[in-house]
Amino acid sequence: PVGDISPITVTSSGRWSVAVSPESSWLTVSPASGNGSGTISLTVADNGNESSREANVIVTCVDYPQWTKTVKVTQSGHVLNLDKSALEFDAFESVRTFGIETTGPWVIDNVPSGFTVNPMNGDGSYSGITVTASVNIGNARGGRIRVKCANTELYKEVSVSQPKYEFDVDRTSVSVASCPVGDISPITVTSSGRWSV
Repeated sequence: PVGDISPITVTSSGRWSVAVSPESSWLTVSPASGNGSGTISLTVADNGNESSREANVIVTCVDYPQWTKTVKVTQSGHVLNLDKSALEFDAFESVRTFGIETTGPWVIDNVPSGFTVNPMNGDGSYSGITVTASVNIGNARGGRIRVKCANTELYKEVSVSQPKYEFDVDRTSVSVASCPVGDISPITVTSSGRWSV
């Protein structure tokens, strides 16, 4: 949560007590009781889920327990969305971008080998996260980049893939007759980049 949570104002001629509904350990109140008019402060923990949650604060008149007042507290869930689910790279060094929509701090906590990400963390939505793949002279590679809401278990992933750098010719030798007639079969080059002869 960002900023202060408005306290609950109690107007009373006598003693009162405060309770929070069961299964609501994420919400605490202070003080737990009072005498006469006063205020109740609320403290909530970060909601690590995408769904919202609710709790009830029950204020009871100690002298007349049949008098109770209930205040419902609703906490919204985290927002975490990525604008792309997959990034495909060229075999040579190449760059792709994706964006994050979120309501709080985030961190990149998993990057596959051969790829770099910038920035690795931030606070709030960010549209220009840059992923760079180095030239790939080995086998095709890939994996998942994980974006995690800081201090929670909530995360989303974007997959990355990069083919290997291809360079080959379709033969190692050419036999030509002493008096060639017609065209000589050409050599086929398979390459991911530039080449010269």
